[in-house]
Amino acid sequence: MQLKDVAEIQYSIPVATKKKEIVNGRWLNGSGLLENNQTITIDTSYEYDFKSVLQVSQDDLLLKRISPTFVNIYEDIQSAYIGTNIIRIRVKEEYDPYFVMLVLENHLKELNEKSNNGTRISAINRESLESVEIPNVEIKQQKRIGNWIKLKYKSMLLQEELHNKIALKNKLIEKQILLKIKGEN
Repeated sequence: MQLKDVAEIQYSIPVATKKKEIVNGRWLNGSGLLENNQTITIDTSYEYDFKSVLQVSQDDLLLKRISPTFVNIYEDIQSAYIGTNIIRIRVKEEYDPYFVMLVLENHLKELNEKSNNGTRISAINRESLESVEIPNVEIKQQKRIGNWIKLKYKSMLLQEELHNKIALKNKLIEKQILLKIKGEN
């Protein structure tokens, strides 16, 4: 099976409009796609032809069109509009999106190489993306793999939070030490 057989693939290229058609709401831009499956949306307005704007929903895969290094899964229950140069991949129900994400991430280097056709900026080639082979794995096994990936990202997020809290605690201790030193003089 190829990716095009198991998912709907759409390139987000909103078209600016002269009609002053304002699209208000939550937006996800390329800069909001972060490593370790983190996404950041912003509430803002853009002037686009509404018919050209795509929305992302829970469990959609997201990929930067230009030189991607990772794949994200949109986990928020509230949908958002997608900005320019993002590829939305909506996996069919018979497939686990986290499993498909794992497969795609393992093909990114190859996809980027195929996209590098002598230009300075390499953008993912639709034909190469659509033809990524998705292994024929039973849905139960896909879900097990998908759950493992979810746990991996949750663990990474918790580790990052712990690291930030430890760093903050250390800063507070340093401040207290400096205050005590200054108070003793």
